[in-house]
Amino acid sequence: MQKILLLLFIAATISLTAQPMMREGMDGTITGKLIDKATNSPIEYATIAIFRAKDSSLITGQVSKADGSFKFTDIKPGMYYARLEIIGYSKKYIPKIGLFPPDKMNYDMGNIMVEPNTKLLKSIEISGDKGFSASQIDKRIYNPSQLMSSVVGTASDLLNNIPSVNLNSEGGMNFRGNDNITILVDGKPSSLTANSLQQIPAQSIESVEVITNPSAKFNPEGTAGIINIIMKKNRSKVNSGSVTLGMGNNEKYNGAIAYNFQHQKFNLYLNYGYRNDKRWSDGYTMRDFDSKMGAMSFYQDNRGEKYDISHFGRINMEYAIDDKNSISVGGNMNAGFRNEYNLKTNTNRDSNNTLKDEWNRSFHENNNSLSYDVNAAFKREFTSNKHFIIVDFTRNYNSNDVNTEMAENYQTVNYGLAPNSIPFGLYNWQKRTTNLAKIDYSVPVSDKYYLELGFNGQWRDFNFLTDYKRYANQFNELRTDSALSNDFRFLDDIYAIYGTLSAKFGKFSTKGGLRLEQANTRYDVYNHENYTRFNYFSAFPSLSMSYELPSKQSMLLSYSRRINRPGPGQLNPLQDVQDPTSIRLGNPNIRPEYINSLEVGYSKSFQQKFTFSTNIYYKFSYDAMTRFVTVDSLGRGIVQVQNLGTNINAGWEAIFNVSPKKWLNFVFSSNLSKNELSYSTPTKEYNNGNWVWSGRLNSTFKLPKNFDMQLVGFYRSASATPQGTFQYHSSVDFTVRKKVFKQRGLITAGVSDIFDTMRFLISIQDANFNATSYRKSETRIFTISFKYNFGADDKKVKAPKPVERRDSGGDGGGDF
Repeated sequence: MQKILLLLFIAATISLTAQPMMREGMDGTITGKLIDKATNSPIEYATIAIFRAKDSSLITGQVSKADGSFKFTDIKPGMYYARLEIIGYSKKYIPKIGLFPPDKMNYDMGNIMVEPNTKLLKSIEISGDKGFSASQIDKRIYNPSQLMSSVVGTASDLLNNIPSVNLNSEGGMNFRGNDNITILVDGKPSSLTANSLQQIPAQSIESVEVITNPSAKFNPEGTAGIINIIMKKNRSKVNSGSVTLGMGNNEKYNGAIAYNFQHQKFNLYLNYGYRNDKRWSDGYTMRDFDSKMGAMSFYQDNRGEKYDISHFGRINMEYAIDDKNSISVGGNMNAGFRNEYNLKTNTNRDSNNTLKDEWNRSFHENNNSLSYDVNAAFKREFTSNKHFIIVDFTRNYNSNDVNTEMAENYQTVNYGLAPNSIPFGLYNWQKRTTNLAKIDYSVPVSDKYYLELGFNGQWRDFNFLTDYKRYANQFNELRTDSALSNDFRFLDDIYAIYGTLSAKFGKFSTKGGLRLEQANTRYDVYNHENYTRFNYFSAFPSLSMSYELPSKQSMLLSYSRRINRPGPGQLNPLQDVQDPTSIRLGNPNIRPEYINSLEVGYSKSFQQKFTFSTNIYYKFSYDAMTRFVTVDSLGRGIVQVQNLGTNINAGWEAIFNVSPKKWLNFVFSSNLSKNELSYSTPTKEYNNGNWVWSGRLNSTFKLPKNFDMQLVGFYRSASATPQGTFQYHSSVDFTVRKKVFKQRGLITAGVSDIFDTMRFLISIQDANFNATSYRKSETRIFTISFKYNFGADDKKVKAPKPVERRDSGGDGGGDF
């Protein structure tokens, strides 16, 4: 049966050579758990190597998990010994490990106490290599430290280097051809937006989890899945910190400072980052359309600059009341200040190419933003660290104050207008507040079963105010244009209960669950009294299964039901009117879109020098929420979200990690997908879809004299939109770094998008118009930075037991 399953999967993905299989019961296991002798806490990321006793040949190796445990399988009968190593601790050997059939094939080392090497801690910088990625039964985890550019980059830059993740021209994310992604921070909803992700230092991030089919424990929003950003908490047992200073061409500066203080049961982590960023942009829009005056052609040239200043702060405090109870309090704050200048030059020509109208519109936008996330959690352990309850409260706040000064300057006399300059004003104010309360309870039912139960309550209150002012000649002042202004209020309450059950039978692991939700939505324009109400109940099942095959192979099958809820920006009838030639409108009648997602995966390791994982996925939805473009008789482009037909997203993803030499490593990821949208309107039937391929290659070279070098290349082929084609784009980044001052200091220099090829070009064709839009922003940027790590306290103090963030995966198990 194992061969059949393996061969069926390989035939559906790529050709691999089938591995010989051993008879059940002929292989043994070696297990154990590493414990810090000074603090009695588990040791993560320790290296455990198994050697054959008779010739000291290396058999296999791995690193310990978060709870300090490790497990080796498929070990042949015989005598072995183990070597355990981790920087900052004394090396340890476990001799005489015997596996003898038939009844002595499982060897448990128990709790292995390891002493910290305080002399070593004083003299070296801890720089263990965790590897770029790791997989578990329900997620893939990426380590930012393996991207050298993360020292000077932002959260957006970091996410753009995750396999199958791409950024669009507006800073939004696309994963596997789908832009509906849920962003979590430490497993919880966050105030982070596309703009604020561009302001957060990447070095503040501990890891990134990609969860394509989340369990019922997670919020089901996000048709593409979940990206969970784990922020640094630095629960080290020494008091230490770091300072970073960086700069780039064209007035770009950044700095950051982080410090960790630990005393007995108390741990405090502080982090502050500053960024000053200036970037230019340009582009154009061409549109041929039928108007009341006949066939016309419209052309717009768009050029601008923006200046961003941002401050990012983070604090995390943890206190262990006793061995069973602990509390944590923390939060993030981000303040941004943007000045943006833009000039749009427009022309209209008739079918004979005769100039009919010419004008330009100038913009000056001042945007002040403030966002914060605060969190408080209490954890109570019962019989073990796997039997616990967590009570968690989170508050997110995000506000934007945007003042825009505009002026239209006419150069020709047409449509009864004389050459003149007309001023405009636009004020946008947005406030988003989210409160989230959670109770999570986890308990081992037996040695094989693990149960998780919970309640989630989420309350959101969003307000959007748009005040569009025109120049009124008779009053010689700017006055509100009520047709282009509104005051939109959005509220919703979501109540959910969930349950998941994990089980492990030998090499087979599974995790199934069900989430039940009641959502109550209210929204209103202008008076905030006559709300439109839409209440609905939903059920979200989930299932993940993994099976460990011989020779370090694993297979995975997962399913989940997801939802794409219409947000306030999609429901608000008046969304964006800054450019009267291209208007974005919301749709108050839009309804949720439900998605069924299925995925099959396979993983294989080859003697720690080569690992390979691949996935086939299929997502199907009906009443798909889609942006639809129309052009009116005046040539204006109207973009509106609608529930249209069915949407199928299917594809194949593969990730290769190759280390042919100790000094050389390659990580190659590839995604081939097809997104097909089928729907009809009163005037036309649409069935648009094509195959899209994207690939990213990360090459790392460890050079002599503490030098490292990295090249990252990316390519994404053309893809279909509901009405046209999104053209290909690509980039190549280069980074080099050197460790100095006895490896406490790090100098990093690099250039992003070396060949300046990142741009966004889209073509649209419909019954009465053809349009092309091009956007290019500054992406070729030279940077240099210096980071210095300071401090180290060799006092043997006990670190507080952290309040575990079970939202980021839970017990799961089934690592491969």
